[in-house]
Amino acid sequence: MMKKILFLLSFSIYTSISVAYAEIKLQPYQSGDWSAITKKYPNQAVAIHFWGTTCGPCITELPEWGKYLKSDKNIKAIFVQVDDVSGKMIRKRLQSAKLEKFDHYYLASNFDEFIYFEVDKTWHGEIPMTILLGKDGKKERILGSVEFKDIKKWASKQASIQ
Repeated sequence: MMKKILFLLSFSIYTSISVAYAEIKLQPYQSGDWSAITKKYPNQAVAIHFWGTTCGPCITELPEWGKYLKSDKNIKAIFVQVDDVSGKMIRKRLQSAKLEKFDHYYLASNFDEFIYFEVDKTWHGEIPMTILLGKDGKKERILGSVEFKDIKKWASKQASIQ
């Protein structure tokens, strides 16, 4: 009887974890998608964050993104995972950072250079990297971990633009 209860409990926990990961929709990102993604948010402030599951600073920073975005609902956020890893691993990282409710992409191609050039002509694929797209169409690039006080200042400036 005890084995049956433990089995059911284990199965229940496993199922709930699997379902939670499955709720995070991952979309393939490939050459040509930059324009389509940015057009989805006209006249809106958008942070597009490129990260990887094998990047220490990226993993450290993701929960900070989760905390910041919970407190500032005025900006949209998109996360693009650039490593060749399983969807389960990506979802696990995003869920632990509390980033389930945002748009998520993963690189679907090994021809990263084309994608990097499309995003920013001076970017060579270093991560973490964040592009801030302003309501006015201006683009700012942050290479490396972000300072959330700077993101907050940028978001405040964006909120004042009509």
